[in-house]
Amino acid sequence: MFRIMFVLYFLILSSCLPSNKKNAQSPNSDPKTSQQLFVLPPPSYLSENIYGGRYIILSDGSVWMIKDQDIVITSGWLSAQEIYITQSDDPKYPYFLSTERTWGQVHAKKVSLQDIPH
Repeated sequence: MFRIMFVLYFLILSSCLPSNKKNAQSPNSDPKTSQQLFVLPPPSYLSENIYGGRYIILSDGSVWMIKDQDIVITSGWLSAQEIYITQSDDPKYPYFLSTERTWGQVHAKKVSLQDIPH
């Protein structure tokens, strides 16, 4: 019952969110000679924030472990918030998760549900 209510809440909330994102130009392109745009991949949405931001579960079912120093940021993330995933250069935490509201990036690595301590 809770999952059905959450899905309905998520669908209602996502249909009410404004879609006013603008594409930014690629830093390597010359605006006078190129029409190339840098486009972020589509966002996922935060489904669950576990252990005070240590683990994040997204709407696509992916599970992410957050780097210790970044937990202070993710501890304040709320459900149904848009989350963007990009690559980082840290081999231990090869991805960044970021929110549109702050554009702050946190280091993350993809894990499975079995990796979350019970």
